[in-house]
Amino acid sequence: MPVVDADDMHRAAAIARNRSLEATHRLATGEGVTVAVIDTGVSPHDNLPALTGGGDFIDGDTIDGGLFDCDAHGTIVAGIIAAGTGDATALTADGDPGMVPTGVAPRAHLVTIRQTSAAVTTPAGRAGSLATLAEAIGRALDQGAQVINISVVSCVKPSVAARVDTAPIEEVLARAEAQGTVVVSASGNKGGACEADSVVYPAVGPTVLSVTAVDAAGEPADFAVAATDPAVAGPGWVPVGLSTAGDGLILGTGDPDTPTPLVGTSFAAPWVAGVAALLKQRFPLDSPQQIRDRIVASTDPVTGAVDPYRAITFLRDDDDHPRPARTVQVAAPGPPDTTGRRRASVTAATLAATVTAAVLAFLLRPGLRPTIPPVARLRRRRRGTRAGA
Repeated sequence: MPVVDADDMHRAAAIARNRSLEATHRLATGEGVTVAVIDTGVSPHDNLPALTGGGDFIDGDTIDGGLFDCDAHGTIVAGIIAAGTGDATALTADGDPGMVPTGVAPRAHLVTIRQTSAAVTTPAGRAGSLATLAEAIGRALDQGAQVINISVVSCVKPSVAARVDTAPIEEVLARAEAQGTVVVSASGNKGGACEADSVVYPAVGPTVLSVTAVDAAGEPADFAVAATDPAVAGPGWVPVGLSTAGDGLILGTGDPDTPTPLVGTSFAAPWVAGVAALLKQRFPLDSPQQIRDRIVASTDPVTGAVDPYRAITFLRDDDDHPRPARTVQVAAPGPPDTTGRRRASVTAATLAATVTAAVLAFLLRPGLRPTIPPVARLRRRRRGTRAGA
């Protein structure tokens, strides 16, 4: 069985991430929400119990319907969205169940659509293009996806973007909006074909929630392309990911002795997609625009980082805030007691006369002017909010 030998940094980060989700999952888990993962495929895993194949544009749908991932990318993405608990103790070398990653929406249903692969060569235009991405989004919509995560994106130079045929992708994104589906996309990583000023598809779409990354310290990641407005960010570093082996974890890709860390906006987007799934469960009548508004309004004002708990507890001005009615039992009044009232009247009159005499004496004293005390103002304390991720 594959195991991991995690150092203290990975262990602490994994446990902290899981604990940050505990309060969130008391309110929402993504139950009843379908999330499509358009990526390199997703391999079945013990910690992904609610996973079905939705299509394969690489090898064809007749083989496994997207339930195969020879790149490891899609499986890691799926785990960020919806990893459950599984056999936690068996998954780690030191038997520490706290390290096993918990997804943002662990009860969501995942549909995997394999649309691209760096490990497989396909005929030009059959996979990994904007045209097939549009087809994959359409396939996800056909299967009832309420949230779609796209972590594999296409970067184009601004001078070339004007010549790109974007009609298919624009049409299917409009269909997603009309169908009530939230589309989330990575903003892209700098390097290779992606530059700081690149036009990134589908992140550039006006109805797409574009996600950049913050690093392990919570600061904007230097490797990330800035998200299109409105900008949101998710954690761009995965301390521990799900392995394609089906029952293990990985710390990185490539050489097992010196693995490449799991970093990138690819892993920030599914964090936000998981939050969208939580909001879909909690506010099922919200439109995609309203879901996006909730996420954007609740982000960290400096980094744009999305905090799941803050997002699902954020209330808009037009939200209803019903309060349960309380019934208070009041005893029936007895006969009136006039003795006390007469006594109080006499006392009050005596006190008023005494105060009046004192004030007059004060005003009539030579050389003194009455001072008026300043008006006391009550300062309203603003209710605090929870700190962001």
